[in-house]
Amino acid sequence: MSVSTELIKELLSITHDYQNVIFTKKEWKELKSRCDRWRDSDSIESEINRLLIESGYVYFNSGFYWTKLKINESDFIGWLFDDMDNSDARSYVNKMVKSLLKTGKYKVTGKSLFKECGYIPKNIILGMEDFNIEDYTYLEVTDDEFDPKNCELIRNI
Repeated sequence: MSVSTELIKELLSITHDYQNVIFTKKEWKELKSRCDRWRDSDSIESEINRLLIESGYVYFNSGFYWTKLKINESDFIGWLFDDMDNSDARSYVNKMVKSLLKTGKYKVTGKSLFKECGYIPKNIILGMEDFNIEDYTYLEVTDDEFDPKNCELIRNI
């Protein structure tokens, strides 16, 4: 194991800021590649933070940690198909119908729908009752609509 890999693991395990971070295999591979040239913890921590921003993590200033905003899968699906005037919902339904007509089958998951969604409304994000944009760094918000890259779809809690 390289020196940088050891430093990455140590930083992730001892630094409170990273308590909610879960890297995918692809992100972990990218992080190790970026950090291979570094031998000091400050440079490696900068690479970790850069990758977190690129991966859609936001920094919760009041709690001093990186996170993604959480959305219950059932709330997301309910919102998406609640209003069939929603262009995303119409697009999904059109894809499903075309696939069913062509192949007789269509596989859909909450995660696959989420990946194609253009925005997330504030009202379906967990814990947004007392939301204050100033509590977050690296968060993209427009008219109470959030970029899906800053959000994480979770099983119902």
